[in-house]
Order: sequence, then C-alpha cells, then structure tokens
Amino acid sequence: DIKQALSTVLENILASGASRKNLAKFNLHSENLENSSSGKQTDKLHSSFALVKQFYSKLEKHFPQNAMIFDDNIIFAQSYFNVSSGNRYFPDSGISSLGHAIPASIGARFFSPQPTFAVLGDGGFQMCCMEIMTAVNYHIPLNIVVFNNATMSLIRKNQVQLYNNRFIDCDFVNPDYHLLAASFGIQHKKVESEADLNELFANCDLTSSINLIEIMIDKDAFPNYRSGR
Repeated sequence: DIKQALSTVLENILASGASRKNLAKFNLHSENLENSSSGKQTDKLHSSFALVKQFYSKLEKHFPQNAMIFDDNIIFAQSYFNVSSGNRYFPDSGISSLGHAIPASIGARFFSPQPTFAVLGDGGFQMCCMEIMTAVNYHIPLNIVVFNNATMSLIRKNQVQLYNNRFIDCDFVNPDYHLLAASFGIQHKKVESEADLNELFANCDLTSSINLIEIMIDKDAFPNYRSGR
C-alpha cells in the first residue's frame, strides 16, 4: 500500500533527525519550473510542435482505450499525451535507450492483439528500422510513428545551447521513407499539416496493418525536457 509505505519512509526520515532546511530550495525549484512552463515561452514551444501535440490529441480521441504505445524517449508524450485508464503507455523510463520502441512493440503485439504504436525519433529509428522485417514476416500489425527532423535532437540542443552552434555528428540524411516502406511492402503516410493528420486517422487502417507514419518537425526547435505537469 503506497500510503503505508510512504508513511513508514517519513517516520524513518524524522527518526533519523534529517533537517528540513532544503524545503525552501525545493519550493524555489517548483516556482522556477512553473515559470518556465508558462507564458510566451510555452506558447512558442507549443507552436513549434503543433503537429506533435495534435497527433497525440487525435491518438487519445481515436483510441480512448485498448491501445499500446511504446515510446523511445518520452520527451513529447510527457507534455502532450494523456494516458487513459484503458490504454497502456510504455516509456523507456527516461534513459533514452534509442531503438527499443519497434522491437518492444512487436514483442508486445505477439502477446496482446491490441492497436499498437511505436513512437520514436528518426535517429532512434535508424537504430532499429530493420526490425520492420520481423513485423512483416510474422504479419504483426504495427504503427511506427517517426518524428523526422534529420538530427539527433538532444545532441543538437546541447550544441546550440552549450557549444555556440558548433555542430558535430548530430545531423544526418534520412532515407526516403516512402521508398523504404514500399521496400517492406507496408503503408507510408507523411504528415506535414493538420489536414494530413485528419486524413491519417480518418482513412488509414491503424489496427490491422503495418504503417510507417512520418511526422515532420523543425530541427532547430527543441522541446522542453521538463513537462511542468
């Protein structure tokens, strides 16, 4: 029982004579977090990733329950995705083990025949894209959602903010995803507008086919790594 466990932890902390002097620092951190997640900065952030936010919103509405979502890095989902009690969201625990989403979702789909999404960036996709062959060979329905910005976002973010735009090995050339999907014999959908998203959820078979869904985002826009939620 979580209440009993936390009560016991608190009792042990108080019994050890631990000081409460850091509480003020914690409150200050909370205030800074709230300020950084509000106002013009947040408005600019959301406008930069409007397609991403809309994708998660439509995913929630289209699959209010019975869906499984495997996420490579959680950065967008922590701000934009509201998991219902009927859905299952499987993050990589925040350690960005790039490339796990596709094989993990295939394994889960073997066990449970539910609508399944593997969500990852294009950098992580390059580390596991050949696993699509496994899904094809075993007829495993799967939706692979790739955020395409032709860069390793966290690396580029650090090089912008900490190294004065000295870019080293963060950008790369993506394959033609339409041709890649065709080579596997699966469906491809490129999303560049809200109209594309509407068409995706209205007309694409997201439950019983294999789809490679490419969502275009700006390589020079960086998500907030703190959700503020």
